[in-house]
Order: sequence, then structure tokens, then C-alpha cells
Amino acid sequence: MKSKSQFTFEGQREDERVVAVWRQHPWVMIRTVLVIIVIFAITFLPMLLPGGFAGIKLAIGGTVAIALLGTGRLFIWWNTFYILSTQRVFGFDQSKLLTREVAEVPLENIQNIVHIKQGIGSMLFDYGTVKIRTAGSKIAMKLKNVEHPLQVQQKITDTSRGLRS
Repeated sequence: MKSKSQFTFEGQREDERVVAVWRQHPWVMIRTVLVIIVIFAITFLPMLLPGGFAGIKLAIGGTVAIALLGTGRLFIWWNTFYILSTQRVFGFDQSKLLTREVAEVPLENIQNIVHIKQGIGSMLFDYGTVKIRTAGSKIAMKLKNVEHPLQVQQKITDTSRGLRS
């Protein structure tokens, strides 16, 4: 990905500059990796048995399933990212292959920011969800599974304070 100073996005204003860009932590792909390992074991291990080459169709099917699953999940991960600009926070959340939610929160509307780490993986690998709240304590945006959620929270807070100063 481009450096944040070179990063631009559709709808960016002339006087707006990108402060930070975040992606989900790669560790969130672990479930997909585990499923791929299981598919691999189910489809390729029978080939090690005597007469195993009779299951070549199963191995080809497993290879196709692994390729589709891996490519689809990688597409979703790559297209989920968050942008902090000098004026707004954007969330581009690709939840399915054909479903993308784009949210925007102006920095001046932010009332509260919290981050949550949940589970052993989140604690060990330092990722979590950052929730941005606006007036009325409504959650306006969730930055899901971002690396170093405390640093993300502080960067958004510092940028929004700089706007108000």
C-alpha cells in the first residue's frame, strides 16, 4: 500500500490530508488457514494410502476449494481498511465478496473512543476493535480487528483534538 502521504481516496477534499491508514491484523485469517489445513488433510492424505491415486478427483476438488476459499478471504481482508484524515474517519468494511459498507465520521462529531481486546489471540498479538461514538453515545463506527488498538485510539483522539484547538 502507498505511504500515507501519497494515499488518496475518492471524495477526498482539497484541504484534507491522510493521517493514517489501518488494516485488520493478519491474524484474523487464522480460521481460514485452519479450514484450509483440514480440507488439505481430507483431500490429500487418502492419496498416501495404497491405491490412493484413485482419489485424484478428490484432490483436484480439494485444490479448487482451497484456492477459492483462500482467494475469497484474502480479497475480503485486503478490501477492509480504515482511513484517518485531518477531517474525518472512514471505514471500508468488506464483509462478504459482494458486500461493502463505507462509513464516515467527521472528527468534530466524535464524543468518545474506546478500544476492546477480546480473547487470547487478541491479547497475544495486540489487535482489537476501536469503537467511535458520537453524541448520544451511539456507536458511529467500529474499526474491527486493527493492530495496536490503543495506538489507533490515541491517534484518532490526538487528531480530533488538534482540529478543536
